Amino acid sequence: DGTDANIFGDVKSAADGKHIPFVTVFVEGTSIGTTTDETGHYMLIDLPIGTHTLVAKSMGYKLAKKKITITLKQVLEVNFVLEEEIISTA
Repeated sequence: DGTDANIFGDVKSAADGKHIPFVTVFVEGTSIGTTTDETGHYMLIDLPIGTHTLVAKSMGYKLAKKKITITLKQVLEVNFVLEEEIISTA
């Protein structure tokens, strides 16, 4: 039996506001995770109840984290805006 606690959302670039495909989105400290599709959207279903940290990470971007509280049968929208990682060549 699932919790029916679901999260959906999208991930965009801070630089141009475009959606970022194939970003890893996961619940910190668990094996629960997914990646955004070609349009930068994701969905996680049947999440454990409680307060968790949702993490979005992608090559070339800074890691982003958001604290979320999950309750039974709740659907949350959590969107991320990722800043580009400046790679120094010095």
